[in-house]
Amino acid sequence: MSLQLLFVTLCFLSVSGNSLSADVGQTITAQYINELVEEYMANHLSALEAKYQSKFESLDKENALLKSGLISLKSAIEVLNHGDPSDEGDRNDTKMITNRPSLLSDDTRSYRVSTSNVQPQVAFQAVLDHTIGILGDYKTIKFNRIDLSLGNDYNANTGVFTCSVPGLYVFHTNIVNIKGKSLELDFLKNGNLFGRAYIGDEDTGRSESASSTAIVQLAVSDTVWLSTNTNHDSGDLLYPPYCYFSGYLLYPYIV
Repeated sequence: MSLQLLFVTLCFLSVSGNSLSADVGQTITAQYINELVEEYMANHLSALEAKYQSKFESLDKENALLKSGLISLKSAIEVLNHGDPSDEGDRNDTKMITNRPSLLSDDTRSYRVSTSNVQPQVAFQAVLDHTIGILGDYKTIKFNRIDLSLGNDYNANTGVFTCSVPGLYVFHTNIVNIKGKSLELDFLKNGNLFGRAYIGDEDTGRSESASSTAIVQLAVSDTVWLSTNTNHDSGDLLYPPYCYFSGYLLYPYIV
């Protein structure tokens, strides 16, 4: 019963109570008010119970979904940390890589690349900080100032990079010539050519620059350096400090 009806009832009883004795009127009024209040409270509490019961059921469903998601997340983390035990090929947490393009390898081999450890970091950049004078044939260019060295594989005294981590490497050089001079440099792996950089002898009245990048596969103890060949002018050729030699490990492999 609504509060408005309760109010109307009380007003009616207060008016009609004038024709009754005071004691009888008060007794009837008190009893009726108690009944109305009890009925109202019972209905109100029943409505509240139904309302919050629905909310509790909804929260239970959401909680069940969250628990299911948490279990799935834990399973995914377990697979990432330890591998999927149902996959026979990944029991050692390694991945087989086969059929490498012949451009990137000296022969046809298969490699197992570790995914369980952090990839080793090998990189360097060395700069030529002085003008090089007379260059003979097949002379190593010694980029003598090291700006970056991860792995310490490049030797500034010899100009030679010695591989400590087998894998696929990228090497790059940028050279600037003395005005009007020409020069050709070779990327050599263990003395074998795998890339070349050339800067021409056009008479532009200013120095020119040239860049070259080469990719090569290296095993432990393989060496890489930049060397002149027979195609170069005489006298001062390279202009510092814009000449540099750099390289980095693209990805490692284990034979």
